[in-house]
Amino acid sequence: MGELRQLRPPSEFRPGDQGSTAAERSVSDHSVVRAHADAPDAPGPAPDRSSDPVPSPQAEPDHVREELSRFDPRRCGLPEVSKGDAARYVEANRGDRPWLNVVRHAPEDVRRVFAAIDQGGGHAQIRHEGWLSPEKSQLRVLGLQDPAQLDPAKRSDGIDGLLPGDKPHYCATESSAIRDPTAFAAGFARGVEHPDVRSAIETPRVPGQQPPRPVVVPIADLLGPDGHRYCEGYRLVGDDADIARRDRRTWLRETGAGELPSVPPPLIVPLDFRGGDIEFRFKVNKAGSGYEIATMFPALRDSRRDDQVTE
Repeated sequence: MGELRQLRPPSEFRPGDQGSTAAERSVSDHSVVRAHADAPDAPGPAPDRSSDPVPSPQAEPDHVREELSRFDPRRCGLPEVSKGDAARYVEANRGDRPWLNVVRHAPEDVRRVFAAIDQGGGHAQIRHEGWLSPEKSQLRVLGLQDPAQLDPAKRSDGIDGLLPGDKPHYCATESSAIRDPTAFAAGFARGVEHPDVRSAIETPRVPGQQPPRPVVVPIADLLGPDGHRYCEGYRLVGDDADIARRDRRTWLRETGAGELPSVPPPLIVPLDFRGGDIEFRFKVNKAGSGYEIATMFPALRDSRRDDQVTE
């Protein structure tokens, strides 16, 4: 059985719900309906493994810690950061950049990876890492609420937190994250040494030319055979991604205006990342001298389309 999460229409809102959005009220109430895993509109449901023990990232073998200690930010277009500088950076910036709080007490090498990424132009640590709670991931898909937007009012209004100006946030049909900071750091450090990722990063930059195409690496190659258990994500339900996105936008617009919605509320299904990949996307680095990783996130192999996967 897969779990589908559903938003409630305005007629079902309780008085105490006022002041929050329809998406927030639905997720916080855990309003759900059940659907069979083989239903045509419920792709990739995840089995309930909430009681399964998750491998401790602190129990990683020595070679993983060695890989983290060898991480060289300059090899992926990022500034050099020492361990001491990383700790100071996290402490100095965690108030304004709350995603850094997850590594405040993490191992030094993990903090160093985060501090380097955070000083680049990418956003993997903001939208696809463990500081992003399951609720935030769900609200991104259901309500177009960008976790990078730190102004609560703007976030509820669907305003993007990274683009200049008050532009609407775009989310395709999925949102995913690596839930553990050590696993995230290990995946990034290993990923930048993968031959295909290296080839993309080392591509000579030609002004006006598009960045290299995305690269996918099996989760198991970066995080080990149980690596999928560090990954979590949600997908809008629907056979047609275009219709699912259009109906979500219509429902949000109409309910936000206090109107009776003309379409059903959006539903999401949790994803099972066994056999999945980590997708890397690229952008011009801050110095303009080459390329860096714009983002990385877990992805299923049936999601390898721009209309489903969101950066």
